[in-house]
Amino acid sequence: MKSRVLNQWKNMKNKAKKSEFSYRRARNMTGGGPPPPRPPLEDQELIEGIPHEFSIDSNCHDSDSIYIKKQESTQNVCIPSPVSAIQKELEPQKIDDPSPVLISPAARASSQASLPICDRPGPSGLAPEKKNKEVYLLKSDCCAVSHEHEIYMLARTAREEAMLRDKEAHECKMMYERELHERRMTIMSLEEEYWRIKIRKLKEKE
Repeated sequence: MKSRVLNQWKNMKNKAKKSEFSYRRARNMTGGGPPPPRPPLEDQELIEGIPHEFSIDSNCHDSDSIYIKKQESTQNVCIPSPVSAIQKELEPQKIDDPSPVLISPAARASSQASLPICDRPGPSGLAPEKKNKEVYLLKSDCCAVSHEHEIYMLARTAREEAMLRDKEAHECKMMYERELHERRMTIMSLEEEYWRIKIRKLKEKE
C-alpha cells in the first residue's frame, strides 16, 4: 500500500513538472508570436503544494505496522459464570457463632434482578434457552430451504426447456427425413416409368 501511494505521488509530481517545463520551453521559442497556452491551474497547485521529497509518517498506529496476535484458544478453559459467583456469595459461611445466618428474600430478589435475563437461573437451576437465537436459526433454516427450493425449481425448468427443444429438433429432423424419402421414391418411380416407356418403344421399332 505504501509503495503504491509513493509511486502515485511521483507520477503526479512528474506529470505536473513536465507540463510546466513544456510551457516554459514553448514560451521561449515563440519568437514574438502569440504566447502558448498555459498549463492547467491544477498542475501549478500540485507543484506548489506537494513537497519535493515524500515524507513517510512514522506513526505507531499506522495499519502497516499492526501485527495481529493469535488469540489463545479458550475452548477447554472453564470460566465461572456470574450466577455461580453470586450463588457462592449467597451461601452461608461457616462461622464460630452457632446462630444461623438468614438472608432476607428482598436481598435475594435484588441480587437476582441485577443479573441479565439470559443468566438468571430457571426453575430447575439452569439458564433458560435463548429464544432470540432459536428464532434467528429458524429463520435462517427457512431462508436456506426456500433458496434451495428456488434453485431446484430453476434447474428443473431449465432441464424441461432443454428436453422440449431436443424433442422439437428431433421432430423437425424426422419430418425432413420423411419428406426427403418421399421425394426420392417419387424420383425413382418416374425413372422406372421412363425406362419402361423407352424399352417399349425400342421393342416396337424392332
